[in-house]
Amino acid sequence: MPSSNTIIFEDSPSGFAAAEAAGAKRIVGIVTGNRSTLEADSRLDLILDDYQKLSGRMIDQLLY
Repeated sequence: MPSSNTIIFEDSPSGFAAAEAAGAKRIVGIVTGNRSTLEADSRLDLILDDYQKLSGRMIDQLLY
């Protein structure tokens, strides 16, 4: 699968940069510390506090 069709889940700015460099279609930030750090990062398409909050509808919106 081409990276341009992927959703990458990361929890750090270095991971966001790697996902961006890889050409990920979408980058989702996972809160593991300070949420405001993620909120300030314009590379993120979505921020999740918990994977259990990820719904099929959210995935569809990220993909299409």
